[in-house]
Amino acid sequence: MYVSLVSAQAGSPDNRNPCGDTGTELAEALVRAGHQVTVFARVDRSRQRRTEITEGGVRLVRIPAGPQAAVPEEELLSCRAEFAAALAKHWLRERPDIVHAQCRLGGRAAADVVRPAGVPLVQALDGPSDLALGDEVDKLIVPCSAVRQEVFRLGVPRNKVAVVPFAVDLGLFDTTVTPEPSEGLRRLVAVGDLRPQGGLETSIEALVKVPGARLVIAGGPPPAQLATDLEAQRLREHARQCGVADRVTLVGRVPRTALPGLFASADVALCTPWQDPYGQVAMGAMACGLPVVGTSVGALTDTVVQGVTGLLVPPRAPIAVASALRTLMRQPFNAQALGVSGQLRAQARYGWDRAALETVRVYEQVIAERG
Repeated sequence: MYVSLVSAQAGSPDNRNPCGDTGTELAEALVRAGHQVTVFARVDRSRQRRTEITEGGVRLVRIPAGPQAAVPEEELLSCRAEFAAALAKHWLRERPDIVHAQCRLGGRAAADVVRPAGVPLVQALDGPSDLALGDEVDKLIVPCSAVRQEVFRLGVPRNKVAVVPFAVDLGLFDTTVTPEPSEGLRRLVAVGDLRPQGGLETSIEALVKVPGARLVIAGGPPPAQLATDLEAQRLREHARQCGVADRVTLVGRVPRTALPGLFASADVALCTPWQDPYGQVAMGAMACGLPVVGTSVGALTDTVVQGVTGLLVPPRAPIAVASALRTLMRQPFNAQALGVSGQLRAQARYGWDRAALETVRVYEQVIAERG
């Protein structure tokens, strides 16, 4: 099968998914499964190669459309016509069997091209804000059951929606990595968005009730920019007001290759966002054998099995987070068992090869329905 993946900023840093680059990693897994894949993305940096072949055998084609910078996706819709025209030129020369759009710009631009040509189109959807694309595509692929239920409530037919979870690189995230050095206190690790929706204030507030623990927060800007970053300053001030500033460390954005070592150095992974349609941080932590304390939102309700791979608590509930942490610290053998179960679940469910297999099933269903 010849697959065109349209992912406007593939290969660029993505704070939503710190454990992986969904566009290229899914594409390389599809290639391993025997398919031919081209990823179409924007030129988002100067002097960027327009065409290259990744180590995994994926052809990556970058299209000049919009500013040559990584910008929020909602600001890119103005270059839809330019992006669509470039896609049309490529697809006239090489007609794909299916187009998989992984962003709003890609979906709207692709729809302009494939509808007249009769090429099947599937669209990745991470929330109802993208639902305007629903009428223009053959199938919506959502990352978790919570998003599926939101989409159903808004009137999308059930047979038009498929759940395919995100994944992590199981060759990178495993239990064989060398942990970073850690202090004598029990170490908690949180990885994610420093903005309020990342829920890190909840983790900081929980620390007040867990005196024997230290919290390491990874995410946000590079370490050199932390001192001037407003969100980092806000979190540090919040830790000071809570009286735990000496037990909270912000390390900034950590390279993906360094995250397994960070997880391996910890006793528990904290995932306390207000919403999380992806669940990749929890997946990566579980793959490294770490028990997870997470909020019962989005993909976390699928990824973390309550009492089996971790403990789930309501969002914005620091007392509940602290109680869960104290439970794990009082029961180290149970915490270890959760970590082992989490690793087994990640290996069985959240590798990219599994994600590719489920994605291909969606493609085949769409093509069969098209006749």
